[in-house]
Amino acid sequence: MAGARRVISGTQPRLRCAGALLLAAVGFFATTALAVAKPNVLVVMTDDQPYGTVSKMPWLSAHADEFTSFREAHTNNALCCPARATAFTGLYDQNTGIDTLNASSFDPRYTLATEFDAAGYRTGLFGKYLNGYPFGRGSNYIPPGWDRFAAFVNRTAANGRAAPRALARELEAEGGAYYDYELAITGRSRRYGSKPGDYSTDVLADLAARFIRNADEEPFLAFYTPYGPHANYTPAPRHKGLYADTRPRLPAGFNRRSTDSPGWWQRRNGYSTDLIRSVIRAQWQTLRSEDQAFRRFAQILARQGELDDTVIVFLSDNGYSLGAHRWLKKRCLYDGCSHVPLMIRGLEPQIRSTNALVSNVDVAPTIAELAGVPFEADGESLTPLMDGREATLDRPVLMHTAREYVGDRLHPPDAWGLRTDRWKYIEHQGGDVDLFDLRVDPMELTDASLQNPDIVKEMSAQLDAMRAE
Repeated sequence: MAGARRVISGTQPRLRCAGALLLAAVGFFATTALAVAKPNVLVVMTDDQPYGTVSKMPWLSAHADEFTSFREAHTNNALCCPARATAFTGLYDQNTGIDTLNASSFDPRYTLATEFDAAGYRTGLFGKYLNGYPFGRGSNYIPPGWDRFAAFVNRTAANGRAAPRALARELEAEGGAYYDYELAITGRSRRYGSKPGDYSTDVLADLAARFIRNADEEPFLAFYTPYGPHANYTPAPRHKGLYADTRPRLPAGFNRRSTDSPGWWQRRNGYSTDLIRSVIRAQWQTLRSEDQAFRRFAQILARQGELDDTVIVFLSDNGYSLGAHRWLKKRCLYDGCSHVPLMIRGLEPQIRSTNALVSNVDVAPTIAELAGVPFEADGESLTPLMDGREATLDRPVLMHTAREYVGDRLHPPDAWGLRTDRWKYIEHQGGDVDLFDLRVDPMELTDASLQNPDIVKEMSAQLDAMRAE
């Protein structure tokens, strides 16, 4: 049954030749693929990166054809904390128990870190773990399974100099830790200031690079999870002013709202186009340092002869609406919130892209299968899509959002939903229902539930079943 817990067997596919990643990095190509029992795994996870912005990461976009790009990847819960809990576990948010920014109840005893550590991997995380870390346990607390752990303490707000003033109220709870933050580094706490060398994306890249340089000792699982391009958008000093003369395209459905949507959505006001474009430019600027970190990791692996033996995953935890449906941020079931970039490299042969509908709940089991590590998860391995054996998972994406605070006007109400290739079905708090026919209404503006009662009945029953598993 769709959504049932699966055990990934650990069958090891043959690793692809990753030498083409070297293009601009080192100037030569590897010509053979090396199958290894325990490949390295590098996961780069950005924060709040909208779909379609990989083009603003020059190094990654230049090497995109070396990955499988999942054009229809969606997140189960479009909020950083639930999405990261899902990335570590391969579980839906009702099974991680994390559906808001409160992660104090997260159970870290069965994650990719614990299972890879038990399988003989060195494990490391560098950046954002879960909101509220270290959960009152002190900065010497290291969650189970992590050998090297450098995580933001609590969720220190940035100075926010790049955020437009008129958006301050909606961004005040979304501050990113670019400067003036604290890291817990494998049991020791260290504070960073506001000098250029304290820019957190670069500091974390230094720590991750040091970890990757030891790849010849034993295989590693590394999560590099910087804050960018999270608000308040703060690019590295070297990237300020980029795109100043660019006029970004506004998202589909900008400042529009769907018919018959619940009252909270109907009451939303629109945004200034100039303000939204300034936000988009700041996001693009912030992404440049993360792209440079990505290139740096590939260069290190190439020099050490380890690039051919490394599975590489790139994704964002959630998308960002940027004014679609008159909503700026995440925490919604519309595609602006849920649609995320996802790219995976590690098979031979490997297709370049797929339109198959996939979820972030599938990332952990895919990583486990590529590494040959048995792992139990709600999601499915994406390797059959990567090598062309399958064209679809034949399963909808389960979606959920939970309001953080009762009565908080800044956050949408609770909602559950399902997304298929054609339909988006949403059950809003209070009983309102939306059904969008994505083939004719990709912006999700016209409710088609009254015209399609049989579809509503079928998807409601399927939603109930997946929600209960």
